[in-house]
Amino acid sequence: MTTPLPQAQKTILKTLAYYQALSKLSLTVLEIQKYLRKEKGVSHAYSLFEIQKELNKLEEYGLVTEQNGFWVLSVSVTNEPGLSVFENRITNSKYAALKWKKFAKTGRFLPYIPFIRSVAVTGSTALSNAKEKSDIDVLITSKGGAIWSTRFLVTTVSLLLKRRRYAKKIENRLCFNQYLTQDAINLGPETVDDTVNSIKIKVWDNKIPANNEALLSLQPSKILILLKNTVEKILKTLRLDKLFETFIAKLQIAKIQNNPTDYPKELEQPSLNSANLIFYYPRVKITEKKYKEILSSLRNPDTIRTHV
Repeated sequence: MTTPLPQAQKTILKTLAYYQALSKLSLTVLEIQKYLRKEKGVSHAYSLFEIQKELNKLEEYGLVTEQNGFWVLSVSVTNEPGLSVFENRITNSKYAALKWKKFAKTGRFLPYIPFIRSVAVTGSTALSNAKEKSDIDVLITSKGGAIWSTRFLVTTVSLLLKRRRYAKKIENRLCFNQYLTQDAINLGPETVDDTVNSIKIKVWDNKIPANNEALLSLQPSKILILLKNTVEKILKTLRLDKLFETFIAKLQIAKIQNNPTDYPKELEQPSLNSANLIFYYPRVKITEKKYKEILSSLRNPDTIRTHV
């Protein structure tokens, strides 16, 4: 006798498949709950108990495997070369912890840059799945109408301080792969918005009350933040902020357009009025391709049937 998998099990399988494609990542039950893929027409939020119960059933069917509290698709274990996917996760978690310590020092200058409104860490460090030589992905949120000024200042200051990823300088360097304004509607296309919102970890936000700052990784000097705000007010009063934004936007847009690596055509093209700039989108497309291949190997969880 066969029976179709219930929605909860299909969603769990798709979540494990996506993060395997994204970062060869095994997940804890808590992480599965946090990263659950959004399904159109499905609004149910699953409890940890429900997820654990469904994982146990999927394990009985031979579709998933668990070790030391980490879960993966069974096909991921047999297809993983070298260290097992579980051993990789434990090793990479240690590297991620070291990168967080590094970021506390290398990223502390960011809140002082004019027009920055919040800073978040994304990518492998946020996923606690970093490799020894990997960089640290950072998402910058800017004041509305100042995204290009912010990007220019971040790039310039981080290069001068030797903190930015550049050429072969990668290990523990900061990779600023997304900028958006504080009034941006979302983080990008549906897949990007869903994934980045799930994994990003905010490290500084100008809206966080002083008594809650201890919850964030970066705790800047209040005096220097006051100085930053004063500089912004002066630029605004003299109307130099808009002039600088227009000038520096034209320079950067021209450079992006002349870059041998094309800015993805699927995204809104860079302009003076941009509210979201994404510089990792090709990786999203690669992940989507791998994700579909993994689902195909499962005969697709939407239609898969299992013996019971």
